[in-house]
Amino acid sequence: MTSTLFSLLFSFVPFILIFIYLRMLRKRTLISFYIKSGIRCYSCKDEIITIMDEEYFNSLRKMEEEEKDTYRLCTSCERNRSIDILFSKKRGQIMLELKKFILSSKYDKIQRVIIIGCMALPILGLIVKYAFGFENHLSDVSNLINTIIWSFMIFQLRTTTIPKEK
Repeated sequence: MTSTLFSLLFSFVPFILIFIYLRMLRKRTLISFYIKSGIRCYSCKDEIITIMDEEYFNSLRKMEEEEKDTYRLCTSCERNRSIDILFSKKRGQIMLELKKFILSSKYDKIQRVIIIGCMALPILGLIVKYAFGFENHLSDVSNLINTIIWSFMIFQLRTTTIPKEK
């Protein structure tokens, strides 16, 4: 009985998260290019470079050709990070590292593999159930992983977007 309740719960939670994601997507503007290129701070999303510095933009073009990302912190966030390190506040450091990881291309690759795995697990579960006659819970695991993925996608959306101006 309880496994059925958990199964139902983790079946519906991804739909709720998808609804939240789509609603947030409609109300926000994507700025991931500016964050990855170092024009905006990856923590607070404020502009770091306001004037058109030709030398900086030439180096951006060069990094773009090499496919490198230059994440930067503004002065205020850099100061907060230094204070967190001084007073050994792990939460602030972990959040900055998580934001940096979510912006990386490595995260995109990992996310693609996990999403493909989430689609393959229920199919594998059906094959195991009908071909070998074993009862399994691979679809429940897939729903749990799906819930975690959508939670990270919402966090990624909040990290790479700002509210739209009205």
